Amino acid sequence: MLTRDPLFLTHIQNADFEKGTDTWTLHPAEEGLIAAKSFPRYGRIEGRYMGLGRPPDPEHIGDTFLWMKRSEKGPNTFSQTIKDLEPGRLYSMKMLVCDYSDLVTPKAKKIEETKAIANVEIQGAEIDLKRSFSEVYSSNPEPKIPICITYYWKVFRAESDNGDARDL
Repeated sequence: MLTRDPLFLTHIQNADFEKGTDTWTLHPAEEGLIAAKSFPRYGRIEGRYMGLGRPPDPEHIGDTFLWMKRSEKGPNTFSQTIKDLEPGRLYSMKMLVCDYSDLVTPKAKKIEETKAIANVEIQGAEIDLKRSFSEVYSSNPEPKIPICITYYWKVFRAESDNGDARDL
């Protein structure tokens, strides 16, 4: 063990939306444009390989997510207060995003054709721009026609014991 920190963190609740939208505040641009959904084997598609060097996890881990549909009226947003932070300490968060239509009706697509479709803001924190990034990758080995997924990684220094993550 390299640190005294717990293995399982509680800063963000229901991060995989396994309990629907509980603990999240939703701000849809229009009614019906945000919902919790699932897709069989999505956890594997995004790169969660079960059982490598440890007992296998249930196959459904990571199959739930937040679905949003674009609106001409403005962005859909969701947020949650990040809890139990230590001011001055560095933390990280990740978010994986893909186009839902690519997931349900896959078409061959090049990584270069994929545009960032989300924005992550963390209020009450200083973002470390040198350590933070977003990168598009292609799912592998599933499905047969790969899905382009954008990996958002934010490193931030807490300015208070609570922060507010806002994803657009």
